[in-house]
Amino acid sequence: MPISKVDAAVRGYFEHLKRATLLRAAIVGVALLLAGCGNSAQDGEIIGQAKKVTHRTPLICPNYVAFDLSLGVMKGGTGSMSTQDMWFTVAHESDIEALTKAVQAGAIVRVKYDTRRIAICTEAEILTAVEIVP
Repeated sequence: MPISKVDAAVRGYFEHLKRATLLRAAIVGVALLLAGCGNSAQDGEIIGQAKKVTHRTPLICPNYVAFDLSLGVMKGGTGSMSTQDMWFTVAHESDIEALTKAVQAGAIVRVKYDTRRIAICTEAEILTAVEIVP
């Protein structure tokens, strides 16, 4: 068999292998994308002390408002170790005013939230409702 025929056969095999590998990678990528969509949990509820409302401005992603909830409640002031905090992305602009007032008062709040499977630019927990506990 001449070398040119062997060379052409090897090239054809590697081209087929490259196409098959790209197809497999595309299938795996689409499957991972579909599996990552949506929420991993919904209607979670937690009670803690309002600590901070922050306007985040990532370089690539759109701006959003984040809320810091302290799970270690202190009487007469806000404070806890950072490991006892949860960060939330505020979903509704109407909640920002209530959260800001709660932070200023150091109030205890009940937060309802959903958890995203994949959160690239924001916090994984999405605040859906807030209530100041009397």
